[in-house]
Amino acid sequence: MDRDRAISLMDELSSEHKVVLDRLKALEGAKGVKEVKRRSREIRRDLEAHFKKEEDQLFPFLNKYFKREMERMGGPIRPVGGPIQVMLAEHKLILQAMDELQSAKGGELEERLQRYLILQRSHIFREDCLLFRAALTFLKEV
Repeated sequence: MDRDRAISLMDELSSEHKVVLDRLKALEGAKGVKEVKRRSREIRRDLEAHFKKEEDQLFPFLNKYFKREMERMGGPIRPVGGPIQVMLAEHKLILQAMDELQSAKGGELEERLQRYLILQRSHIFREDCLLFRAALTFLKEV
């Protein structure tokens, strides 16, 4: 992947984030356990494809640039591995929260739904407003 493709992919992923945010609103308005679970399964299917693009294409490319910047700092940073490791960990947490939502019984549903919604929205914020913006800064220097 080259710089221009990475920038294009970040634009594409940000557009997908907007779709996910719209679908989260619909999920919040879902009535009943069956509809919540159905809508969350649909979101998960799309998220898995989205995460695959990030994890297989974009993150390895960006990691080269972030590693270079971390080395310039002269020592280790936390979390170990930098921003890409944070995103990967969040992907796992999001999928876990979706699994928990699927296994929720009536009384557990609202709490698990809110946990998932907060995780997902926070993750999108960190990618769009922090990771992608930082990456664009690094890529423009190249």
